[in-house]
Amino acid sequence: MNKKKEIYFNLNNFLLAISFAFDFKENEFNGVSLGHSKRVMYISLKLGEKLGLSSEGMSDLCSYSLIHNNAIIQTAINTKKYCELAQKNISNLPFIQNKPNILKYHLEHYNGAGIYKLSKNNIPFLSQILGFSVFLDRNFNLTSSLLQNKTNIKTYVKEQSDKRFSKKICEVFLELSDNISFYLDLQNENEILSYIFNTVQDFSEIVTFEDLFKITSTFTQITQVNKKQEEIYNNVIEYYKFDYKDKYTFLISTSLINIGKLIIPDNILHKKSKLSIQEYEIIKSYPYYTKKILNNIMGFTNISSLASKVQETLDVNGYPYKIKSSDLSFNDRLMATLNIYIQLISTKPYRKSFSQAKSFLIMQTLVNNKKIDESIVNDLKKIFL
Repeated sequence: MNKKKEIYFNLNNFLLAISFAFDFKENEFNGVSLGHSKRVMYISLKLGEKLGLSSEGMSDLCSYSLIHNNAIIQTAINTKKYCELAQKNISNLPFIQNKPNILKYHLEHYNGAGIYKLSKNNIPFLSQILGFSVFLDRNFNLTSSLLQNKTNIKTYVKEQSDKRFSKKICEVFLELSDNISFYLDLQNENEILSYIFNTVQDFSEIVTFEDLFKITSTFTQITQVNKKQEEIYNNVIEYYKFDYKDKYTFLISTSLINIGKLIIPDNILHKKSKLSIQEYEIIKSYPYYTKKILNNIMGFTNISSLASKVQETLDVNGYPYKIKSSDLSFNDRLMATLNIYIQLISTKPYRKSFSQAKSFLIMQTLVNNKKIDESIVNDLKKIFL
């Protein structure tokens, strides 16, 4: 492996980390309890194991379980064509290409109530497993220890066997649900994670940083990193003549700087009126969550460090870590300054975008107040004015 151009990438490790953020948004829009993706994955994998899926099939099922709510969230917030983007994330990878479009079938045939046209033979079995697991977790409290709740689940599955759901899937689930450890595991995230790591084969692959950026930029279109911003980042990278690895480390970080915002409630994140002190404190936590998410992805140490410092300032009054200026690298300072510039020239729910001239006047004030690096601001003027 050429460490200057390539990285070991494990898809399920990446999706597991990102699913933490997606679960918050599905909880907000659909009322699904936190940990939804992991419970769906656990049920799906337990079913797959009993049904004799291959190690590769189990790995695929894990991926689809973790990413299914990515697309559902987009439907909830009216982001057009995101279902296709959700499938594109995983189909780009060489070890996923040319496989049945499981997620596509799931999205086309899952209507929010878990109804599949099971009479049709063209519905992949993995889609049926996924749909069954999603339905159960969205419609029953699987973390409840109450006997009545377990009884209700079993009764419903028996009634819908060979109707709404595959008879074989229902039979296997009923067998699993006879074991008390099945429900106890669903109440314990650590047990779910332990089961995953001991059951799913590690299909890590070597990918280029460029291909990795294609994956991360697709996933984070939800966080409103758009083509205009990518153009700004690319212009700056070209100006500073970054080498290949530094270029894509920076770009991957920019595509993920807002991933922590998925944890912030939408009514605060997009509020048109002035934020309260409490709401502002909540907003300020998003870089913390960005770091929490990215720290769980293997090989993302530098990316996590850079992305999570986007709100730090030279006067030690940034957030959430109040990092000293001596501990902020050039790339840290560049990322933070570019973020301010982009925010100023962007339209917000509470104001129109500022002109280039006005934006740089505001940034000069920040320079004077020792918030951001003057040399970087001067460079940005050369690039954009």
